[in-house]
Amino acid sequence: MHQSAVACTHPAGPSNRFYAANRELGRALKTEFVLQYMSEPKLRAKVRRGLLKVEQLHALARAVYYGQRGRISAREVYDQMNACSCLTLILACIVYWQAREISRLAAAPDFPFDADLLRHVSPIEWKNVILYGEIKIDPAKLTRRGP
Repeated sequence: MHQSAVACTHPAGPSNRFYAANRELGRALKTEFVLQYMSEPKLRAKVRRGLLKVEQLHALARAVYYGQRGRISAREVYDQMNACSCLTLILACIVYWQAREISRLAAAPDFPFDADLLRHVSPIEWKNVILYGEIKIDPAKLTRRGP
């Protein structure tokens, strides 16, 4: 049986009126967004910033998950989900820690920069984080911070 004949007989296929209406609505919304994107420089800049943040996060994920060249080799779905959840947790911890450090530095009375510049700083940056190796902490130098 030809593949297009199978698709037309499927209840959610192109011959279904609801499916066809949703497909056309999706096309209209996509066209509207593309036209808006092409005509509004502010929207293009906003989308670009968002894409750059996602790319930063993906680069961080690749840097953190360096074992086996960043591939999840688990065969079972549960094991794959476990590996992805662990990676997501590590990424969230790094971003959270970076955001806290940025906030802590910005709240210092001797912060040497204009506070408006902070909106251009991303907590997804990780060049100051040691991803591999041994970290030694001297307990005598630790101070308790407030909640």
